[in-house]
Amino acid sequence: MDTCRIHRAISADGTEIAGRVHGHGPPLVLVPGGPADGETAWPALLPHLSEHFTCYAINTRGRGMSGDHPDHSRERLVADVVAFVESIGNEVLLFGHSAGGTHALEAAAHTSAVGALALYEPTLTELADEKVSARFSDAFARVRRAVDEGRPADGAWIFLEELAMANDTERAILSEVDAAREMAPLVPVVLEEQAQSGLPRLTELALLERVTMPVLLLRGSRTNPFYTAVVTELAERIADCRVREIAGVGHLGPEIEPEPVAAELVRLREASGLRHG
Repeated sequence: MDTCRIHRAISADGTEIAGRVHGHGPPLVLVPGGPADGETAWPALLPHLSEHFTCYAINTRGRGMSGDHPDHSRERLVADVVAFVESIGNEVLLFGHSAGGTHALEAAAHTSAVGALALYEPTLTELADEKVSARFSDAFARVRRAVDEGRPADGAWIFLEELAMANDTERAILSEVDAAREMAPLVPVVLEEQAQSGLPRLTELALLERVTMPVLLLRGSRTNPFYTAVVTELAERIADCRVREIAGVGHLGPEIEPEPVAAELVRLREASGLRHG
């Protein structure tokens, strides 16, 4: 698998946005969520994709090999994705997970360079009820306290348990690979994004009217009801959309069951007719 090539783009405010490139085929841009970046989010998924796609593992500002900027607002993160997608030069399949799915969804409404869109349980907190909203707000406060006390790995675990709502199986697997330690350096980045933009959400739900490309919504069969509700609501609002369920997993399906997630992306590529540039 080719991991030497780096693709670089310049976001609207001059910030360099970069990502490592893997494999061969039609372009697939992967947008990670939470305290992850293009280097850490996809090691389980990429081996199942690189024979079918040229995979661009984007890092938004402040993550991985990308540049940083004081502005970590929602608008700037979306602009990072738009600039990176448009710099590739061909229509892409855009895939986002969790908060990365929210940014990918909004980016798709702002560019014609996305030929197909796939989202795994995007985090749209405007669709959360009061109980879930309170849970998210409390979790971010606890994460911030852990970071302030010099315990970023503990903050990462709070993120996984309360925001990603990892189930028992997912927590056991993540504990075995010490995922929290790997995620810890990026927890402050997520906190900065939350401080500037609040909880992950779209700028406005009306943007969904501009999402006209084929859309695949993925959800885990063992996910929290909040994420199921988000997928259901989006399926009702997006014109060209289908929903597929990944068996046996929750919100962390791309990490825990990468093979069926990859298979759904390949099927979307075939159905949408994306080709090599």
